Amino acid sequence: VRPAALGLPPSPGWAFAGARLTTLSDDPTATLFYEGRTGIRVTVFVYDPARISVKAACCLQPKVFAKDGVPQTVLVGRARGYSVAVHEKDGVGHALSGDVEESELVALALGM
Repeated sequence: VRPAALGLPPSPGWAFAGARLTTLSDDPTATLFYEGRTGIRVTVFVYDPARISVKAACCLQPKVFAKDGVPQTVLVGRARGYSVAVHEKDGVGHALSGDVEESELVALALGM
């Protein structure tokens, strides 16, 4: 996993709440926690998409969203009652989950 700008809110209204290093399938990942104004938390898993593939997950469907006029593909879905959004940028994967609306999670994913 390449270094990320940890601690920066990915979107207005969200604050960095902590982080930890973890592994997924024996590969290193970082887990970031953000908290919204109402106390709702979103978890962000930062991973190397060349080593860990989430594209085949059955709950995720690709959708295209515009960011600054540029189309971006985000995998979205629901798992265990939580919204999930997965986005890759510059060779770094970001998988987000939380009890928030899909549109809010996508905005956060595109802000990473």
